Amino acid sequence: MTRLAAATREAGRTLHWRADSDWTGLRITADAVRRHAARPWRMTAQAYAQALAEGDSVPSRAAPRLPMGNPRSRMPCTPAAGQ
Repeated sequence: MTRLAAATREAGRTLHWRADSDWTGLRITADAVRRHAARPWRMTAQAYAQALAEGDSVPSRAAPRLPMGNPRSRMPCTPAAGQ
């Protein structure tokens, strides 16, 4: 994946990233944003609420976990970060 992400950036393209809407998926997406300048795709609060309403997802019951890297940093994938 790292080579693909690097090739995408070198070609001047944007890497759109999608993962599960659980804490692990959010951490993975945050890492992709940080490491590869990826843009979250369909990772907004609205997309998550729609998936819940349509039965395509289940509410997360897990406790929040700190993002990878600096434990004091904020994850860049907030509801406003992208679709």
